[in-house]
Amino acid sequence: MSILIISNSTDIHANVIAKSIEVTDGIEVNIITANDFLQTNNLSINFNSSKVCLNEKDTTRSVFFSTWLRRLDPPSVDCYSDQENKFVTSEFRNYYFSTLRMLQNSGKWNVRFSDLYHASDKAVQLQIAKSVGLKIPETIISNSPKKILEFLNSSEQEYIYKPYRVEFWNGSQKATLTSKIEKPKLKENQVILGTSPGIYQRYLEKDYEVRVTFFDRYYIAAKLHSQEKKSTKLDWRMGQLNLDAERIKLPDDIFSKCCNLMSILKISHGCFDFIVKNGIYYFLEVNVTGNFLWLEKLDENEFPMTKICSAFLAHGMSGFSPELSDVDKYPSLLEVESLIG
Repeated sequence: MSILIISNSTDIHANVIAKSIEVTDGIEVNIITANDFLQTNNLSINFNSSKVCLNEKDTTRSVFFSTWLRRLDPPSVDCYSDQENKFVTSEFRNYYFSTLRMLQNSGKWNVRFSDLYHASDKAVQLQIAKSVGLKIPETIISNSPKKILEFLNSSEQEYIYKPYRVEFWNGSQKATLTSKIEKPKLKENQVILGTSPGIYQRYLEKDYEVRVTFFDRYYIAAKLHSQEKKSTKLDWRMGQLNLDAERIKLPDDIFSKCCNLMSILKISHGCFDFIVKNGIYYFLEVNVTGNFLWLEKLDENEFPMTKICSAFLAHGMSGFSPELSDVDKYPSLLEVESLIG
């Protein structure tokens, strides 16, 4: 029995959880990254003999008990001419993705490769969230200046812009996160609205925010006091390690609707974000491959994320329950970091 984690070379989550499981259960944990797959791994699929060999080892009968699709960064080659790089990169990407499609028929996955893009799509998430009864902010997703301005001018309320995904420039110096819209500037520069699609939403005042990390139907919900600091009022990600957070229980109806959403998206793990005002929960998104170890850095007793995730993967994900998984035998994040060095 072994576990597979699909990630990238800089992902601390993959390394921490793999080490936690290996030192506790003695289970082999394989981490595959796109660049490792390109540089140090080789895979052969022989359809004549029905054999699958990874690094010359016959893995035809091997079954990954659990597969955690943690990060999906496609391979990229940059050691030949431009035309050759383009060809080799395309071939490796197609082969890498083909490999993941074949592997997804083995064992339990948090989200199968073929379902990942659908499950991660923010427009799809908002549509399904409404269908299961979750409240969402007033929203338009568009690259039409006319439609965007009509939406923004429909009331005197404030509005925000969000990208489809967070992008970084110059390392981590600048990132596209949530930003408030200055209507006068947009009216003067309408052409910019058509350069790229964006998510535009009515800005909601909030009492606090909630981050809910699901491990199958078990969850850890964190009440984030984001409105107490200027740096986190608009987007708590700008200062998450300085947040005050406490563990809470979700209202039963919100829990049920989250479970319905996960079932439709075909995911068993994800990080939900909510805004809460006057006790009303507004769904923002669910990050299928979201980060959660930062919560343990805030309070390892309230948020034992390393222990929970380790038990979740080691016990096959489906039907996970901490009470049946001996969660406390796994190390904390701090203990694992000391082992990794």
